[in-house]
Amino acid sequence: MKNGFTLIELLTVIVLLGVIAAITVPIIVDTINNSRYDSCEENIRTIENAAERWHAHNPSEVSKSVAKTITVQELQDEGYLSASDDVINPITNNSMSSEIVTITYDEEYNQYSYKMREGICTK
Repeated sequence: MKNGFTLIELLTVIVLLGVIAAITVPIIVDTINNSRYDSCEENIRTIENAAERWHAHNPSEVSKSVAKTITVQELQDEGYLSASDDVINPITNNSMSSEIVTITYDEEYNQYSYKMREGICTK
């Protein structure tokens, strides 16, 4: 009767655990990165919606011929975004307070658009 595991049995278990780790680690890393990207995109949508609410309360400050810019910090200061928490970009871990939202009038669709710069949610 044997009292323990043989070297072959231990090596087999170690190899199997290594294969499982090699398969799952990249999947977990991709999932985390996708989650950060989705969270960043959601932050942008929230900020753009806050700019839309700001414009609804301040229509005279935006003209149809000239684009208006407003910072995230201004939206926080005026209460359109929560001022208690700093808006953080989950990808870079930097503050988004200095980011700018541009409000422009689109003559083709006869409506205003609220956009932040491209590439905020990339490294």
